[in-house]
Amino acid sequence: MPSAISLSCSAADAGRPLRHIWSACVGAGRANEGLRADWQRQLAQAVRECGFRYLRFHGLFHDDMFVYREDADGRPIYNWQYIDQLFDAMLAMGIRPFVELGFMPRALATETETIFWWKGHGSPPKDAEKWAALVRAFVTHCLQRYGREEVRQWYFEVWNEPNLAPFFRGT
Repeated sequence: MPSAISLSCSAADAGRPLRHIWSACVGAGRANEGLRADWQRQLAQAVRECGFRYLRFHGLFHDDMFVYREDADGRPIYNWQYIDQLFDAMLAMGIRPFVELGFMPRALATETETIFWWKGHGSPPKDAEKWAALVRAFVTHCLQRYGREEVRQWYFEVWNEPNLAPFFRGT
């Protein structure tokens, strides 16, 4: 049985401001949705009215962002066009990406089974070296495009909820 918790408070105490850490970042579905003009208008309004500073979403490397494919010899081909469009729009609104490196591009997925209607690949990479190279190339691209001082202010998360079997089927 858990032990009891005792709380006390006094209106006479000086107190201190409540830090609204939960207001710093919000979630917004999938990266691909962020390419839509109506989504961007709504995000700009939400940023103005709510004041959060970071936006987190799934599917940055999902196939609908066209980030990763392989040539006939299995060599990786990277395409940052849609990520650049999304991040440029966000940064112009005064909001930074909370980068979730989750959900595998199909070409790197160990399984063909997907989850959600948008067909997210919840499997680990079939080639850890190619996955690491993709992440390294992405971060290098961000550093070159946005600068070290900007990217150092971003948060990075590797995978989404790896403890939940429906979303991640690795160890």
